[in-house]
Amino acid sequence: MKAWKVTSWSPIFGQIAFNCDGKTQGIALNVEPEQAQAILAILSAQLQVTPVADQSPSVVVSTELVPQVLEADVPAAPATSGDVRRYCGYCGSPQSRQNRFCAHCGALIDAPPAPAKPATPVEIPGGIWQRLGAAFADSCLASIVGVIAWYALTNTGYLEPLDSLLGERFEAQIVYGFVLLGYMVLAQSIFQTTIGKYVFGLELASSKDSKSSPGFGVILLRETIGKTCSAIVFGIGFLRAVWNPRKQTWHDQLADTVVRKRATDAGLRKQLTVLVAAAVIVSFGTGAYNAWCKIEQNEKETTAVRFKFAVHDCDTAYASLLEIPRRQDDQWAARQERARIVLTRSDEYETRLVEVNDMIHRILRKELYMDHNDFEGYVYLQKVYKLRQEQNQKLKDEVQVVLATSPGAPDFKEKLSVLDMMDSEIQNIDREVQSLRREQ
Repeated sequence: MKAWKVTSWSPIFGQIAFNCDGKTQGIALNVEPEQAQAILAILSAQLQVTPVADQSPSVVVSTELVPQVLEADVPAAPATSGDVRRYCGYCGSPQSRQNRFCAHCGALIDAPPAPAKPATPVEIPGGIWQRLGAAFADSCLASIVGVIAWYALTNTGYLEPLDSLLGERFEAQIVYGFVLLGYMVLAQSIFQTTIGKYVFGLELASSKDSKSSPGFGVILLRETIGKTCSAIVFGIGFLRAVWNPRKQTWHDQLADTVVRKRATDAGLRKQLTVLVAAAVIVSFGTGAYNAWCKIEQNEKETTAVRFKFAVHDCDTAYASLLEIPRRQDDQWAARQERARIVLTRSDEYETRLVEVNDMIHRILRKELYMDHNDFEGYVYLQKVYKLRQEQNQKLKDEVQVVLATSPGAPDFKEKLSVLDMMDSEIQNIDREVQSLRREQ
């Protein structure tokens, strides 16, 4: 004879389980303790087993034995005069009016169905990667709104004092920070979630009461002081969610909040996902454009600094060249000695002029000037230094003539006339440069 043992019995849910030979085989029936005697009697009489109850009397039915128990041919009690025949609501067998329990299955006759118990919501914390994705999506959305707000405030002149005080880049970061803070606080206090959180099926709830949502002040505390504390120590406050059972960060614990999963509307979630994807694309495109503009700006600034030093070196070489006296009444040997010094310094000046002209050509070709006024300045300098380069070449030609001429040569007077003409051309270029400076 098999020994069946009651292994569990819950008087609230009516869950019953049997154990036979160390293996649990059973099902749960919605029965009351009084039904146990009827079922146990059927098991003892019809199935030749001995139920052994270790706990409260309960009903234990093996999966294999259920059909046998329910189909067991148990004779009903004889009906007496005045009895009104009823039928069991579980097995359908006829019952006497006097029977409270079914003689066949042991169920309570005419028992009302047990009321359905409300399901207790199970809190499932949001995953780390889901929270990161939601934060990234929200930051992309806020960045677009921040850029629009920054351009609007800049064009209206509201940010000019800040621009002169803090600088343009820091000013834009302040606008973006306020936009992101306002968006996160308002969205979570009104809807208990943000667009990014909704796309990833998350919401913000109170960690103390799962049925309540945090208020405006709590969320403001979480988004300001809380996140500052989480980020200030190398971001350890954010990493706290990795080993926390409820995935809470420092700002979650400070505000008594938890980010958990929530049910979402499939259609709305799909639309918001498209919106987030578009925001990410626009944000990346804007970021790439800003990075390119920043690189171009840095190149312009670097080129301007290099050009400034090149012009300084060129002007220094020109001043060094002008230091050489140009006396015509000296002996010819002294003039030739000065010509050799002029030739050496003019070669150095030529190198500086070539460098400056090449830089101006590159700046104009690649549009490395800051604005239109800067462009006009470079055009003016290009004209000036081209004239200087032409003047220097004429000076070198004059020096070559001086070095190649000797006082005893038959054409000495003709060479002096040529030298006077070359001096006149050099002076004309000087006057032309002065004229350009007056026009500028």
